[in-house]
Amino acid sequence: MFRHFASRAPFVAIALASVASAVAACSSGSDRSGSPNTGGASAAGTSGTSSAGTSASGGSAGGGGAGVTGPFTCPGTMPLCNAWLSFAQSTANSWGSGAFVGGISTFGTTLKRDAASTDSIHVTGTADGYGYGFGLYFSSCSDLSKYSGVSFKMKGTAGSAAMILFQVQSNPDYPWQAAPKDGKGACTAMDVTNPFGTCVAPSKSVALSATETTVQVTWAELTGGTPSPTADPSQVVGLQWGFPWTTGDNYLFDMTASDVTLVASDAAAIDCASSSAAGATGVGGSGVSSGGTGGSGGTGG
Repeated sequence: MFRHFASRAPFVAIALASVASAVAACSSGSDRSGSPNTGGASAAGTSGTSSAGTSASGGSAGGGGAGVTGPFTCPGTMPLCNAWLSFAQSTANSWGSGAFVGGISTFGTTLKRDAASTDSIHVTGTADGYGYGFGLYFSSCSDLSKYSGVSFKMKGTAGSAAMILFQVQSNPDYPWQAAPKDGKGACTAMDVTNPFGTCVAPSKSVALSATETTVQVTWAELTGGTPSPTADPSQVVGLQWGFPWTTGDNYLFDMTASDVTLVASDAAAIDCASSSAAGATGVGGSGVSSGGTGGSGGTGG
């Protein structure tokens, strides 16, 4: 670990983060994580079907119990792809298939994403406070336990320390109060005005170099989460890269990440962006309060 910082809470908050960035504007009915509304009272929605990413993608069952209060259990959505090799410039769901869908969030007041880059996520800015970074959000809490960890390529600069934080957001450490309509998060924050102050994702510090490097992080290497100190791969809601900051230590950053892949010895990489991202709009659970209906078949394709 490198230098101590007063708080890592802002780096665990795709939910709060995407509000701070115009790049990650939410879609209709979305919450502050940049993910669309997946709330709804019923968990018995009828799934649609998907045919190699070309037919309608199924709506997932409505998540979130009564749709307005948590904590929420993880439905354990199974991944239908395991590689992010292209990154659409989108403000809504831009990758995935069936119920395993999500998008990209960037956050921080000065952070800017390179609009010309679609084969990677390239961001620049000045870290002058907490809460700078980017991530891949999952619209549904997903079970990645058949994989051993995450691999990705990265290059760039981040001040003299040249370190970033890689985090896996898992349901036990994710606060539901920030966006209860999403039906995600089993952590009940002590302070509802600062939910990510007590609900902290486990992380690993990784050295950033100007030369592109392939990094592999296992679930067991991620530590420091609260209330659960380690990552639970069976309950993942997002992957995130954050720029750490200590008071008075402002610095410029310029980072590119690409080729994000879930690691398994017997799994071929299936690109999440080409595996029916266009048909991944059938998200279940239309309600955000009691009486919400279960997810009916999607109409994407």
